Amino acid sequence: MSVLRYSASLPQSWLASLTVPVNKLCIMKITLSKTIFVLCVLLLGACLRADDKITVTIVPKGSSNAFDGAYFASINYDGDFYVVMSNKSQNPVRFWKDWCSWGYYNITFDIKSGNGEVYHLKKKETSWFKNFPDYYIVPPGSYFVIPVNFSRWESIPDGIRNGDAVSLKAIYSTSSDKYSEEFKVWTGVVESEWLRVNIYGLDSRPVSNKSK
Repeated sequence: MSVLRYSASLPQSWLASLTVPVNKLCIMKITLSKTIFVLCVLLLGACLRADDKITVTIVPKGSSNAFDGAYFASINYDGDFYVVMSNKSQNPVRFWKDWCSWGYYNITFDIKSGNGEVYHLKKKETSWFKNFPDYYIVPPGSYFVIPVNFSRWESIPDGIRNGDAVSLKAIYSTSSDKYSEEFKVWTGVVESEWLRVNIYGLDSRPVSNKSK
């Protein structure tokens, strides 16, 4: 009891002096919390911008200038065009080769018709006589090229007619798994810009997919 009475009779000035370091401590905690928050935002932003260093570009095989000087590109259904994967980072980057199952399905396309309807295109299903993880090593500032031939893909839908002007976008996607971690292969999703093209040769589509 004597201790309690002594504590209760402490001078108010002395008690007030104790609040100074407590207030400073609270301010320090708030400041530290704000600093940590800002650092987290910056790190998150850096992670989100990391894929900007990997780009994908569609390169059509045919292109020309119209009479009015406007540029347009063309793709033939059973002819080759190209997707270029570029490494704009300061370090070598590994990508799966498309002959093996780890890279075969990594490229897909969105194709937008003139009325705004969007279709998703992917490669036809396949099987492998031999299959193992295989990858490119792309040096900083370099690239690799993937040939594409739509006749080897799931057929372009009926909504796209021969000679139509459409918008085409390439999507390159690699999922993370134990092999990508083991071989340090790039994972993520990157998309090209929409490219305005005319598609020809659609009369050679499978009969069941031709426009009626």
